[in-house]
Amino acid sequence: MRLFIEAVFPGIILLGGVYFSFRFRFFSLLHPIRFIRSLRGGSRSFASLNLALAGTLGVGNIIGVVNAMRLGGAGSVFWMCVSALLCANLKYAEAYMASLTKKRREGSSFGGGYVYIERIFKRYGRRLAVVFTVFFIISSLSTGACMQAGAVVRGVSEMLPGIPLIIISSLLALAVILSTVGGMRRISEITNRTVPIMTLIYLVLSFTVIISHAKNIPTALTLIFSSAFKKEGVIFGVGGFCFTECMRCGIMRGLLSNEAGCGSSACAHATEENTSPHRQGCLGIAEVYADTVVMCTVTALALITGGADMSVGDDILLTLRLYEMVGGKLFVLLISACICVFGYATLICFAGYGDECVSYLFGEKESRRSAYAVYLIFYIVCIVFSPFINSENVLFFADLSMGIMALINIPALVLSFLKNKEAASPVR
Repeated sequence: MRLFIEAVFPGIILLGGVYFSFRFRFFSLLHPIRFIRSLRGGSRSFASLNLALAGTLGVGNIIGVVNAMRLGGAGSVFWMCVSALLCANLKYAEAYMASLTKKRREGSSFGGGYVYIERIFKRYGRRLAVVFTVFFIISSLSTGACMQAGAVVRGVSEMLPGIPLIIISSLLALAVILSTVGGMRRISEITNRTVPIMTLIYLVLSFTVIISHAKNIPTALTLIFSSAFKKEGVIFGVGGFCFTECMRCGIMRGLLSNEAGCGSSACAHATEENTSPHRQGCLGIAEVYADTVVMCTVTALALITGGADMSVGDDILLTLRLYEMVGGKLFVLLISACICVFGYATLICFAGYGDECVSYLFGEKESRRSAYAVYLIFYIVCIVFSPFINSENVLFFADLSMGIMALINIPALVLSFLKNKEAASPVR
């Protein structure tokens, strides 16, 4: 199974990214001014972007980068960025279709990958959408609950040493429950206030680390580019494509960070009511650029220039030790706070995604509430015991669930755009 994930999923994601990059004529790269103008859309568009970013800007920007560099070397950062530039167009397609096919319920919009998957595959649409939704739920439990909560607990433990991990994780679970009571609208309000501030703090601290080791920047860049094209550890992928361990780690950890192609953030983009599908698509591209091209690259440069000790077993502790060397306990506290807020925002965002998945599976039946209660119990259990769950197992289920989601989502997007002639290209 691991070989299947490593060989097939990166190829599918890249093929999808290349297809939509050419279909959209590399819109955001070749028409930057028009792209930036398309991002303007008022506070609600900004809120939907923050909600989507809450699901992607998280500890994946740290754990994903560190894990990729451990396994694939510094060159994996290069492939992270390459895949992001291509797969950003997948995010455009997801956000566009989510906005185009969204539905109304109780005075608000909702939708996502399961809606356009069911619509485009017709006879088998419902079955494929159900499979997609089930793995979406698995992704929310692994990528969302286990991974994010484990990082938050370790971050709080660094700020408040001496408190048992089970106490911290239990309090975090309680906070998540209280925050999800109001549904996606309430979650959007929380993320709209927290995500921009903590992103700015994280970037300031990271650039401080990089600038304080400015003499190492040329060496770091040389290492990233030279390591990116080493041929050790070749893995043969789909259609004869050839992947090195470096490429595979960069692509898969990039997906873990920005989730482009798997269709998860389509739920967030479907909540926007007063904007065009084209603008939502552009927000999706901005989401990938902010998450991977900016945040992951800055994290990687901080790690490499600062000389992070890769022998430290825990990815979060490794990062905290690096920032401590530059700014002492103050930086540890601030980075820990960033990790906590990012992780918390992602936790409540994925809990909202889980609610949408359950709503799709059970509709308006009375059993829906019972089903969501069961889901929420599993979600809370994963949060509470997250510090004690093996991280490699979590990453395996995260890769597996997002890979299968992409396996269903990308063909659905291709068919949707082939049948929608008006959506041939965002270049107007």
